[in-house]
Amino acid sequence: MTIPRYGVWRGTATKWEPTQRDNDHGHITFTDGESDDLDCAVDVKSKDSDSRIVFWDVVSFDSTHPLTQKLDQLAQGYHAITDHTSNGLGLDYLKGKLVNVNQGRILDYQENGPDNDILDFLNPILNAAVSQGADMYLFGSKYSSDDGIHDIHMNQGDAGRFAKENGVYQDGGMIFNFGSDGEMTGWQGVFLAFATQAEQTDSKGNAMGPTFAQTLG
Repeated sequence: MTIPRYGVWRGTATKWEPTQRDNDHGHITFTDGESDDLDCAVDVKSKDSDSRIVFWDVVSFDSTHPLTQKLDQLAQGYHAITDHTSNGLGLDYLKGKLVNVNQGRILDYQENGPDNDILDFLNPILNAAVSQGADMYLFGSKYSSDDGIHDIHMNQGDAGRFAKENGVYQDGGMIFNFGSDGEMTGWQGVFLAFATQAEQTDSKGNAMGPTFAQTLG
């Protein structure tokens, strides 16, 4: 089974609110040229007993990468993705080798000190996206109200109540094109998972092997 209304939304961030409106998410306000008050829910804490988030910051993209070439051709707005194979536009952290599992950071929501919680890593990137007007590509599940997107995390490898939404080439994520000027430059991807998700999955996205918590600590 796949997550509902999976797709990618191209827009520009206008505000980042890291504080939790609903206990588990920060929120990006963004525009796509037609709507100016769209919302993206960013998971900063899990509802599971282990509430930690796994974070990958991928800076190895460039303008010649097959994914960025496809994204650069998209018009602003939401684009449904129905092809859940390697030929489509859908993301798959594991089968598409989008991330190096061992380079993931497993992080709590808030800890004292620098560079040791999820906000320490999200805030600089998302604040730069707002201040620099970066092109932003949000992968996830479109709200039923059509005014935003969520599930922008890995959407496979669940063994609990969300196992029914496991699938392949339907992972969430945030990809930015910061351009050539500013504090941040070039293409950059931010990918998130939950500590309780498995770091190996079968052909249908179901959990196999250890969890990220077991692998990364």
